[in-house]
Amino acid sequence: MHKLFGFLFLLFCGVANAQNLVTNGSFEAYTSCPNNLAQISYSNGWRMYHDGTSDYFNCTTVPVATPANWAGYQAAAQGTAYMGCITYSAGNTYYREYIAGAMTPMVKGAKYEVSMSVSLANNSGYYSNNLGVWFYDNGPSATISGNVSFIPQLPQIDYRKYGAVTDTTLWVRLTDTFTADSAYDNLVIGGYGNATSAFQVATNHGNGTIDNSAYYLIDDIVVRRINEIEILNIDTTLCNKEAFTVPYKLNYPQLFTPSNTFTVQLSDNTGSFNAPVSIGSITANTSGTISCIIPAIITPGNKYRIRIVASNQPITSADNGRDIVIGVLADSMKLQANNPVCETATLNLSTGFYPVGTMYTWLGPNSFNASTQTATINNVAQINAGKYIVTANNYGCVSKDSITIIVNPLPAKPIATFNNNICEGDSLKLAVSNTAAGTTYTWTGPNGYVNNNTTATLPNTATNNAGRYTITAILNNCTQYDTANISIKPKPLLPEISSNSPVLIGEDIVLSLNNSQSGVSYTWKGPASFSLSAANGIINNAALDNKGPYTIMAILNGCINSNTLSVDVYTKETTDKFTIYPSPNDGSFLIKCNYAANDNIALNIFNSLGRLVHTTTLTVINHQINTTLNLKAYLASGEYTLHFVTVNNESVYKIVVLR
Repeated sequence: MHKLFGFLFLLFCGVANAQNLVTNGSFEAYTSCPNNLAQISYSNGWRMYHDGTSDYFNCTTVPVATPANWAGYQAAAQGTAYMGCITYSAGNTYYREYIAGAMTPMVKGAKYEVSMSVSLANNSGYYSNNLGVWFYDNGPSATISGNVSFIPQLPQIDYRKYGAVTDTTLWVRLTDTFTADSAYDNLVIGGYGNATSAFQVATNHGNGTIDNSAYYLIDDIVVRRINEIEILNIDTTLCNKEAFTVPYKLNYPQLFTPSNTFTVQLSDNTGSFNAPVSIGSITANTSGTISCIIPAIITPGNKYRIRIVASNQPITSADNGRDIVIGVLADSMKLQANNPVCETATLNLSTGFYPVGTMYTWLGPNSFNASTQTATINNVAQINAGKYIVTANNYGCVSKDSITIIVNPLPAKPIATFNNNICEGDSLKLAVSNTAAGTTYTWTGPNGYVNNNTTATLPNTATNNAGRYTITAILNNCTQYDTANISIKPKPLLPEISSNSPVLIGEDIVLSLNNSQSGVSYTWKGPASFSLSAANGIINNAALDNKGPYTIMAILNGCINSNTLSVDVYTKETTDKFTIYPSPNDGSFLIKCNYAANDNIALNIFNSLGRLVHTTTLTVINHQINTTLNLKAYLASGEYTLHFVTVNNESVYKIVVLR
């Protein structure tokens, strides 16, 4: 028996570092120290399968302390804790006790090694060879009540090949293997089979309540996958498109034929093989090395795994057991910048390469550095011109690129000159006082105004031409500007004026303004040095030198608008030579006159504002004028004066036209 233990102990040491699907296989983790029998549930993750009262030994309370306790004396194989259960009872041959617990699910089709350390209790009255382990994935998750009988299922692990364990001093390591035909996630340890198959034998040293039972102590339970295909050390930091090799070892080469193909599969970036990607293969049935390459297009991450799948046995290896970091190298960094950039502007740098997990480093002139995908420099100057280098580190995969930035100088700031506070109708004059060679200039202003000259004139301005005018100086697409805020004052209304012209010598001349405005001042000027600062005026006792044009000026905030009318002064002798009929008329009337000379007579017709509206020539025949004039096309309704002009005289008559 000592040789068996020594061999099995060495085997156990060789696999102890493999992944154990049982998370608390040595029972060291617990919620409370046990203080009595049947408290297996105090150990984390463990329970009794049914009402058979298996026991938890740990801590210092009798009867379940370690190493001395109710079952005898035994130090733990690992740590301080272990379990105990009856595998056969002479008093009740159906009675069994089991240790049950959940575990990490198995992989269907994978091969597993199941081992545990076992010792016969000192006080056990019997020993048996029916120890085994039953796995299930569709069964109870808690203790079953109302049953203490042996489990009728056949255990997948049957340790009878080792014979009965009879050693009460040393721990015996039991090991067996099987291929999982389901994703088992629960195990039950204990004695299987009926009383006959249990091969029970009395020990002749039983004591206490277990003197008629086979009672075994159990510790260090390990369930681990046996890799038919074992992946050896590989590089765990890789980049897309990178070639690498996967060395592998076949623990059971006899399983594979010469035509077998081993394919390396890559998981997703979470380690899942739900949709694996094949990255390399080899046709072989011996240990070797597989050449692989990481896909060009891949999501970067640090949780990748690989596995190997065989074709000529449906065997899939465990994954490589370590996370693989895969980053992405840039085909192009796709650098972008507003280049060239003008002095005082903001320089914007960015890269179109931005896979998840990337860290950036920018270096540039004037000790520039940044650690973001995009970078900016405000108020750039000539010292910021030069080469900028960006380094992108994506999970250890380093890409670099650079861009040379040109900083163009600004043109000289233009100085705008202008005639401000002008009157409506005046010309706006704009100019630049400091032009420079190579610089272009553009004026812009209200109403879509654009002028591409250094000097600009806007004639006959209106009030809607007021506002901000901007002069922009442009050099190498860099700009400076100045502004002119233009005010345009409105003119007063055009004066609407009239008079009682023509008047006889000695009568009064009446000057009238028909549309006076509040806030506007008015000044009249006329013949014989006439001047009047009022909207309306009277010239008493008119003389011939009062005849002529009279002008009124309307003045508002320095802006002037003016109008002129003619005033006729005539003598009595001139009024009886011409007969005009009818009056009023509709613009068609008869003129008759006896005249001494046969000279032609000029006729000028003025409206009530003194404006000439029509002129014609009357022909004297046989010292007479007998003419009908049809002037409907020229004369609207109103009062008109007819001026008959000869070489030595001028006669004035009034008519009224009604239309």
